[in-house]
Amino acid sequence: MNSEMKLTVGKLPRMLLGGVLMMCLLVASVSAQKQGSTAIGSLTSSGSSTITVNPGKRFQLTFMVTTNFPSAGLTYFLRNTNAGGFFRVVAIDESMWPLTPPFAAAVRPVPPPLGDLRPSAGDFGSAGGELPSFLPPGAYTVGILLIEVLPQTAAGQYTIALDRSVMTDRTGGGFYDVPVSAGPLTVNVVRPAK
Repeated sequence: MNSEMKLTVGKLPRMLLGGVLMMCLLVASVSAQKQGSTAIGSLTSSGSSTITVNPGKRFQLTFMVTTNFPSAGLTYFLRNTNAGGFFRVVAIDESMWPLTPPFAAAVRPVPPPLGDLRPSAGDFGSAGGELPSFLPPGAYTVGILLIEVLPQTAAGQYTIALDRSVMTDRTGGGFYDVPVSAGPLTVNVVRPAK
């Protein structure tokens, strides 16, 4: 089987332009990877990484992130790392998160089972409303999550942590997922004395 490649004067410049475009994307990718993109998060309750709460009560978890790159979005999941705890995200206040779309409610309810941390829940993330509305490098409050400790939760120590969470690095016009790392929130569940 013979096949001929016919290069015409019109096709050659388009092929060269396509090759140059591919090289630019490759250079941008390597540039973003070489710069050491980082996204460091924190999970706290009233500024602490530990909280004590009774079953049937609610508490606030604040999720903050600091990046060294421009970003266009965030995907984050939470997980309960202990099998016996029953926690539910019931609402999220995103009023301080700059990438909350203008048409979205600042505080949104999270219906079950989406908010159930058994063991994982999410995706609670967001992206910019109209690109290119990139978030510059810096520190941001992503959201304040209202979490309920379900009544059947046994007394004990539990941890709530980020799970499969990434931010989108837009350095040099690229589009790269950067893992978000954060220490867990320790939740001490105690039953009131009778």
